[in-house]
Amino acid sequence: MSLWERLEKLGEGSYGIVYLARPLEGHCLYPSIQLMAVKSAENKDSSLLHERDILSKFKGCPHIISLLGYDFTVEGTKVFTNIFLEYASGGTLHHRIQSSKTAECKGIPEIEAKEYTLSILKGLRYIHESGYVHCDIKPENILMVDEKAKIGDFGFTMQPLYLPGMIIGTPHYMPPESLNDGEYDTSTDIWALGCSLFEMITSIPQWKCQNMNQKLIKLIKRSKMSKDAFDFWKMCTIKDPKKRWSVNMLLQHPFIVGRSHDPPPAQNST
Repeated sequence: MSLWERLEKLGEGSYGIVYLARPLEGHCLYPSIQLMAVKSAENKDSSLLHERDILSKFKGCPHIISLLGYDFTVEGTKVFTNIFLEYASGGTLHHRIQSSKTAECKGIPEIEAKEYTLSILKGLRYIHESGYVHCDIKPENILMVDEKAKIGDFGFTMQPLYLPGMIIGTPHYMPPESLNDGEYDTSTDIWALGCSLFEMITSIPQWKCQNMNQKLIKLIKRSKMSKDAFDFWKMCTIKDPKKRWSVNMLLQHPFIVGRSHDPPPAQNST
């Protein structure tokens, strides 16, 4: 008999369905944890076990969603793998962006976007210094815990790799070298962070206007993106991965350490 109760469905990750759940008496997390998220997949899913193993390496980082434990359950004739995760009561960054939309197409306040970006950067620093690439940074995979952003969904996380012809992650948030050549390293996550920041501030996914330069500039002007935020975004989305800024470089960028709110330049020079 399961020692936890499955409640409503919260969403679906790269591998498995995520439910709200609560531990019952006798569970190792009872009574200290009242609510948790449980990601479940049928059978002893190797991908979910991979995510469990990856998250176990990142325990203690406050900018990454916490792994609380795991088990296997039998439901009818099916066996499920379940991993217990910290519950993000605030939903995802994607939900936060959607709730911010107005007729003027403005995104979340830039000071708020800065705080989320800083948290994501610190999480990425921990991941990259551990020798891994997340490979699927996007607003849907940034979870809101007590109004703080934490990185979640580690189903695609791996060590830097060269896989020609293989798409790993979400194409709309992938850099050219990953899409075209199958190169996956820490700069892959930086490109995705830039796309996510653009979406935070404008409320429009960058991929929807990546082939329409004038629309992109118009969105940036309408959002009143500051000069520092604009430059930070440019450093994240440099097409040459060797010139793209690293996590440690971005942590020293004026957008992160300063408070400038000057208007952006008129031209997009990326």
